[in-house]
Order: sequence, then structure tokens, then C-alpha cells
Amino acid sequence: MLGSSPWTQWTPFPPASTPTETPDSFGRWTEWKEHAKADLEALRARVTDSVLDVAACELEDLLDRMDHPHRGLEAEAQRLGPRIRWRPDYSARLSPPTPVPAPGKTPRLMLMYSDDHRSSQVARALEQALHARGVEHRARELYPELGVFFQGFWRGLWARAAASNFDFNDVLAYDRIYNEGRLLGVVNRLGARSLSPRMRQQLMESATVVTTDPFAGQFVSYLRRVYSVPVMHHAVELNRTVSALLYPAGCDAWYVPDAAVRANLVALGEPEEVVHDLGVPVARELEGLPSKAVPREVLICGRLGPGVFPMSRVLDVLRHRGVPDCKVVYACAKGEDVEVPAPGVQVIWFSDQLPLLLKRASIAIIPPDGVSLAEALAAGACPILTPPRGEAERANVRFAESAGVGLTARTPEEAWEHVEWLLREPEEMGVRASRCLRCGAPDAARAIAARVAKG
Repeated sequence: MLGSSPWTQWTPFPPASTPTETPDSFGRWTEWKEHAKADLEALRARVTDSVLDVAACELEDLLDRMDHPHRGLEAEAQRLGPRIRWRPDYSARLSPPTPVPAPGKTPRLMLMYSDDHRSSQVARALEQALHARGVEHRARELYPELGVFFQGFWRGLWARAAASNFDFNDVLAYDRIYNEGRLLGVVNRLGARSLSPRMRQQLMESATVVTTDPFAGQFVSYLRRVYSVPVMHHAVELNRTVSALLYPAGCDAWYVPDAAVRANLVALGEPEEVVHDLGVPVARELEGLPSKAVPREVLICGRLGPGVFPMSRVLDVLRHRGVPDCKVVYACAKGEDVEVPAPGVQVIWFSDQLPLLLKRASIAIIPPDGVSLAEALAAGACPILTPPRGEAERANVRFAESAGVGLTARTPEEAWEHVEWLLREPEEMGVRASRCLRCGAPDAARAIAARVAKG
């Protein structure tokens, strides 16, 4: 069915019991479902595509069967592990619009990333490292190369779900556990059909594709398996766990943050020789020893988006509690605006200087995504992590706490309590900073670029 089948035969779990939900959360879930189905119907009215119709019907049917948000279902999918492989379709070919030029005429390496800020950050770090080695390559964001379904609907699902206070990965988990992954299969089929002529041409010209995003990774895996696209696939994993929902099966090389993630992949059946624990690629400005010009500097990394932790509320806490004997810097996210800060707080509007700010900071209040954590470790800044969203961020938090480098804050008040404790205990802060540097991998981008360049 559209190129998807389970890895092994298994019996679906019975539907999860309805969790304790407030009337408000049920109302927001129902409202989101109705909006999503209305958007799909409007899209189908504008675009005539049989596969889009199948994808829309599959998602609508899935949402109708989900009578509540099934919070935490992603954790059950992670426990089960990846189970979907794609069945080859020997009649399907991803034909380029013009003949493929002879080898050596165009770059043979492509970096593929998504519109997610962290994915593009890692792609830029790899670009820096590849440029330093003189390796010709292309960097392409995936979603602008796909059709209207992806640009106008699919790419925004996670953000819109977060705005309604639930996780769209739980929908994908429901699809994976109770629906045999049919939704993801037809979405991939639609993506392959809607690829732009430019992307088709460049994929067929490439020898190697490096992906820095889970959806892009599993999509390239699908194209290789079903459409026989003749490229090598290298996947860069940013978090301390590999998504079982968007799993890039059959990679020629994996680059993962640490030995524990490598061991998990090997346990899943990946060959040991293709999994490399080299760390998460970070900007080259983070290489070298950090320079803590001000020993007591606290950096707050702003965050903007629906459903995210309100970093700016930490500044509100400072207005009531007062700024302690330290320097406080608030680095705004792109598009973020904050009110007049408390006295003694420096606000830096969005720029590309975050690596340099991290190298100066002793403490950093950051979101628990894999890239932010890797940057703090490389800079030797003790991370205070905001509440996680999804299994990937929960795995990052578990790693930081078990390694003795990070603290987790559930509220802005608790975040600042952790800051004050570390400032009162300089020896503890020094020990944690040393652990950060031992766990960090500031040269990961160069190490990955060296392996990619070898093919």
C-alpha cells in the first residue's frame, strides 16, 4: 500500500484509555481538529491531485478516530522502536526534467535541511566545515521544493498543534501504532510526486545527500528505497535519541551525539561500521577554549513560537527579585521583542553572535533541544534547561541530568533559583563547567565533514 509495510507482523495495542483532560484542553483539541480538516478541504478544492486526496482522507480518518489527544503516545512508539520499511516500486522512477550531466560538472554533495531553526543551524555549521576543506556542495531547504500540501499545510502542523497545547508527534505515533504508518507512507508518496524540477535534477546529479532533519532523513530513505534514487545517504542526528516515527532506515552513515545513542542504533540492527558518535555539529566560533571574560555572566537565550517556554518571563522575575551580583544578557530569538528590561540586564537583538555570547557565559538558560545543549557544552556554560516538549527533548534532559551538567526548571522562578544557587556555589559551577567541556564536541562539524568528503 503506497510503498509502506511493517518490519514484522504484530498485533496493534488496544486504544489507550482516555486520560484526565480538562474541558478546555478537550475543546482546544476538537477546535484544532476541525481547523485542520477545514484547511485540508480548502486545499483539495484548490488542487486536483489523487494522491493529495488520499493523504487528506487518511489524515481526516485518523483525526476522527482520535477522540482525545493521546498525550504521551510518542513515548510508546519510541519504546516499540521503528517498524516501517518502504517496499520498492520498480515502476516508479524520479526522472529529472533534463538529462543528468556527466560526473564532475556539478557539486556531487547535497546538504538537505528543514525550516526548523536548529536543522538550518547544523547545516550552516557543516557548510563552514566543508568550505574550509574546499569541498563543493549544495545546501537546500526541503519544504520550498515540495508542493502546496507541504508548504501550506504539513510544515506548520507541529507549530499549530503546539499552539493548541499538544504534540503532533502523538498523531504520528497513533498512525504508527494503530494505522500501520499509512499516513506517513502516503505523505511521502505525495512528496515524491510534488518535488520541484530543480530538486529532481539536483538529486539525480548528487552522489551523497546529508540530512539534518528527521523528516528530510526519512524522506530521502523513502526515495532511495521506493524510487531507486541512486544516492548515498548520511543522516545527522541532533538529539540524544533517534525518532522511531521518522526513522531514516538504511543509511550509509549515521552521525550521532554520543556513544549511548550509537549503542541504541546498533541494538536496533544498524551495522556498527556506519554509526559514528562524533557529536552535534556546532558553529566553528565555538571551537577552542572558551574565554570567560566575566566569571559571573548569565545568558538567557530567547525563544519565540507557539507553545514554547516564555523565556522573557525570566526577565519579569528579575524585576521583582532584583538582579544579583552578576552580568545578565538576554539574547532575543529572531523576530522576538521584549519589554524594557530590568536595570542591569543587557538585551541583544537577534544576531549570529550567540556562539560568542555562550563562550563568555558561565550559566545559560536554554531550551532543551539537541543543538542548544551541544552549544552550551562546547562553550562550557552550565545549562539550565526549560521544560521539554516531545521525546527527543526529554532524552536531552535525561542526558544532561545524568551527566551532571544541567538543571531543569519547570517555571521562570525555578530557573532563576537555579542561577542563584550556582552563583552561591562557585565550586559546584566550576565542576559542572568542566563536565560540560568534557562532554562537548566543538569540532564535530569538522569531523563529520572529513568523513563526508571521503564518501
